[in-house]
Amino acid sequence: MFQYTRDRYCHVQSESQMAAYGGFSKVTVVPRLAMMGQQTGTCAWPNGFYRRRNETAVYRLYGVGVVAGVGTDICHVVNEQQMGSFGGFQQVRVVQPTADFGRGRGPVSPCNTRAG
Repeated sequence: MFQYTRDRYCHVQSESQMAAYGGFSKVTVVPRLAMMGQQTGTCAWPNGFYRRRNETAVYRLYGVGVVAGVGTDICHVVNEQQMGSFGGFQQVRVVQPTADFGRGRGPVSPCNTRAG
């Protein structure tokens, strides 16, 4: 679980998502789970570039939201040249096939032709 505001928390989707949030070193182990406020479902993914292990499509998650580093926008990278303009494929995280990148974000559209 991720307590992202004083009165809201969500369920982390997977080990891959936990790694995107900074890894298990960020986890506090407690004898009894006592989250505060409302459970909001599955957590959204942090901003960045992601690809599901079983697909070639790369998604850019970006924008500003309630949680620092977790925005409301998503687009798919249209080609290798565009990914190069964003800084290259070395920043793409490859994650499990069931990753729900759209959670908490608007509809997926092609990324703008320019980085930014």
